[in-house]
Amino acid sequence: MRPALAIHGGAGIRDAAELSPERIRVAVAALAAILEDGYARLRAGASALEAVEEAVAALEDCPLFNAGRGSVLNADGEIEMDAAIACGRSRRFGAVAAVRGLRNPVRAARRVLEDGRHVLLVGEGARRFALARGAEPAAEDWLRLPERVEQLALARSAGLCGIDFDERRGSGSVAGCDTVGAVALDRAGHLAAATSTGGLTGKLPGRVGDSPLPGCGTFARDGWVAVSLTGLGEGFMRAVSAHALYARMRFLGEPLAVAAQGGAGRAPRAWRRGRPDRDRRQPARSPCPSPPPGCTGPASGPMAPAGSGCSPPRSSRRAERLQRRSRMSRMASSTSQPTRAPTTPRTIVKRPEKKPCSELKRIARYIMVSPMITASVTSR
Repeated sequence: MRPALAIHGGAGIRDAAELSPERIRVAVAALAAILEDGYARLRAGASALEAVEEAVAALEDCPLFNAGRGSVLNADGEIEMDAAIACGRSRRFGAVAAVRGLRNPVRAARRVLEDGRHVLLVGEGARRFALARGAEPAAEDWLRLPERVEQLALARSAGLCGIDFDERRGSGSVAGCDTVGAVALDRAGHLAAATSTGGLTGKLPGRVGDSPLPGCGTFARDGWVAVSLTGLGEGFMRAVSAHALYARMRFLGEPLAVAAQGGAGRAPRAWRRGRPDRDRRQPARSPCPSPPPGCTGPASGPMAPAGSGCSPPRSSRRAERLQRRSRMSRMASSTSQPTRAPTTPRTIVKRPEKKPCSELKRIARYIMVSPMITASVTSR
């Protein structure tokens, strides 16, 4: 299978016109170099999990992005980072949140995933866990950038929280990128996703965003989709957006582009698997994991479009069943039913009741033999 890799540097900037051309050129060059290196790893046979970890770690080391070195500061002027990594093959998930003093939080998340005992570790416990397993520490001065200090001062003066990367309130030296993430498909067909972020400027200490939460900002499931989100985390957490995207693809049969546009914070009307015809906005689809010879539909993929030469859509099969039942009911009503001969009522003979004297005598003998039987007899 042909591998694939996609990375992002965040949606913190509202308009590209707010950034200087020089900063745009540097950011695009950094993303292109990281993307090329990650894709070379996949072509060399690396797993999707390894590819997303290395790509996000490289983005964390780049000071242009709000992750690792270059993370924003909270209301107390400290750096607290979140990161997560998801394996679509094993459905395992590892994450750290509100962690400090680590160079690459995504590597700490990978260690949580491999350990397997927990899914999410937070704060000082997450830092100690990662350092005990070989994660590289980082000094606070190395992680903190002057641009982020200036950005926090602007947020405090304006009385705002989370004005991430808004150059309209500051000089051109303020960075112009946000949360970083990567999704990958390796040669074996396995998916993986990873996300890392420093959060919001001026956030309350201890705030955790959507990135380290399963199904909110990071998600991966083999055969379906790998997701790494960027934006306002509170909205993604309330909508469980990453899992909602997967659910619309699996249970409604929507393609990725349609699910991404229609699943942002809106619950679908049909969640039952195999009943996409209940949602009138999308055409019905039929499952086609392995099409027969001569099928004109896609050779792979979780769902095949209706009318592609595979099995007919579920909506048409349901309509045929209803028509067949209607015809059978009409035929049954038109056919004359033979009349039954009147039957005489049955005579019920009541048997005489047995006298309980013999039973009582037998129970009395058991009680006299052993007191252990008394409990069993009375319980019956």
